[in-house]
Amino acid sequence: MSSRKSPSGPSSSFTGFVQLGTTALAGTATATQTGTAQIAISPGGTAFGNMNGLKMSTNDIVSASPRVVPISSLAVVLSYARISSINTAGVAIVELTFGNLSTAAATTAANTWSINVDLNSADL
Repeated sequence: MSSRKSPSGPSSSFTGFVQLGTTALAGTATATQTGTAQIAISPGGTAFGNMNGLKMSTNDIVSASPRVVPISSLAVVLSYARISSINTAGVAIVELTFGNLSTAAATTAANTWSINVDLNSADL
């Protein structure tokens, strides 16, 4: 049994969401959409604000999952999610890229995506 205390430094990850519109994909193509990393603000998540992008970098690991509706087509998959940029105001831009595994055209539904940003140790 270890008596080591939990680190008291800054958070090692952030959670929030990104809102995206529909994405059309041709057969076996990929498509990328970007959105602002956001969080819900009290009381009761009635307002939205930007995640603290000043603590993030483009080297951080981003995972995403659909929050409201599933990906519309079984042939459409989330290829990757990443922080594409941080602007001077500290707003993190999240990029999600979708792939179409089918030869037929497909579309993803407009959706809110839950995201988790794991900060690299260099950022801590």
